[in-house]
Amino acid sequence: MEKKMSAALQPEIKLAGIDLGRETESTNGQAEKDRAELWQRFQDEGIADKLKGKTSSEIILVSYRPRRPPTSQDPFRYYMGMPVGDSEDQPEGIDTFTLPAGSYHKESASGNIPECVKQKWAEINSSDIQRSLENDYEVYNENVLSNAEGRVDIYIS
Repeated sequence: MEKKMSAALQPEIKLAGIDLGRETESTNGQAEKDRAELWQRFQDEGIADKLKGKTSSEIILVSYRPRRPPTSQDPFRYYMGMPVGDSEDQPEGIDTFTLPAGSYHKESASGNIPECVKQKWAEINSSDIQRSLENDYEVYNENVLSNAEGRVDIYIS
């Protein structure tokens, strides 16, 4: 029997950043490879420095399923960005994404990144909590790009 997760209402967050550009899935470690590719691109292209109107130095990685209603078998997409006040006036090559307000269950992972995040997702995916599977996201502080140790908050829809 699935259990209802305890959740808290989170506000809408406007993001500016980059999309993976294709769907991914969790089989054969593909999602981990694609996640690493998106992180590398975010760093190599200096995306954080290009964004206009940042309201936070946090980096947010979103996994979302565009199909409605989503199922756990659906492929998903990754988007990585930073919170902005106005997501409309961004440089060429920067995509925008709005995380809708809603109820999200919060988990945290601490330690060696990305291993601690991978381990936490394994726990989440093997749990019996009820999920909408729409927009899950991870919040990284600004130190994550220069330090492999840290804390990541994971919000599950």
